[in-house]
Amino acid sequence: MRAFVLAIVLALLVAIYVTPDVGADSEYEADQRMALVAFAAACKITHYSCADLALPEVRRSPYLGRIGNRAVYLLTDVLWLDSELKTSLVPIAIFHEMVHYLQYNNGMPHERVTIIRCISEREAFDATNDYFEALGRSSEKISVKKFQDTYGC
Repeated sequence: MRAFVLAIVLALLVAIYVTPDVGADSEYEADQRMALVAFAAACKITHYSCADLALPEVRRSPYLGRIGNRAVYLLTDVLWLDSELKTSLVPIAIFHEMVHYLQYNNGMPHERVTIIRCISEREAFDATNDYFEALGRSSEKISVKKFQDTYGC
């Protein structure tokens, strides 16, 4: 299963970075291509139903970093990224928020109750670590301690 996910992800990443960017709308279009890769990978890794879901749009905002966030999903069809997010973190941030998009569009409650937040973040954390592994970036996986410190769970 991981080999299959890795093959899909690597093929799409090669297509994204090798395809000439003729007439591209720069960062926005690159983010949308990364969202397509993240969507396919998140559907495979999490096993959520993706058949009836549209690909969410990725937008950037200078305000997220000012309030301490790198990326957020706000229960719409948009994933928000901090406009100052390091390039190397963009694919991972999009993937992590894509997992939240899939969670809530597959019936996970979205109340901001601590236990629900902990469950949704832990699931996204675990899936993100699986994504790191599929990308061959196992050394970047996030420790459970860091997760607990970040989310208080």
